[in-house]
Amino acid sequence: MTKYLTQDLLRKLNNKAIKYKYNRSIQPSFIQEIPEDMRMPITFTMPHNDMEMRIKFVVANPYEPTSVHFDDEGEPYDETPNLVDVWLDMSMRDYNKLPEISNGTV
Repeated sequence: MTKYLTQDLLRKLNNKAIKYKYNRSIQPSFIQEIPEDMRMPITFTMPHNDMEMRIKFVVANPYEPTSVHFDDEGEPYDETPNLVDVWLDMSMRDYNKLPEISNGTV
């Protein structure tokens, strides 16, 4: 099973991270740019400060979602997503309450 975040859940957890001055939080304007229906699987977790969990997930950069690659003649031939690692600290309690989905179905 893989834990994941939605935009709404991410916003709520980020507000807590800001309120409680956790080491890792996200600019609220960045969260607003993430599609509301996106489920973001958590790709890394690490206990932090014995009371918090640090998580990482990966999303396409909402400000510059893709890069276009050009051939020698200057013609576009490929477009790839610009992925960014996003880190957030949260309480162990909040981490344990995150929704889960079967691997391969996110």
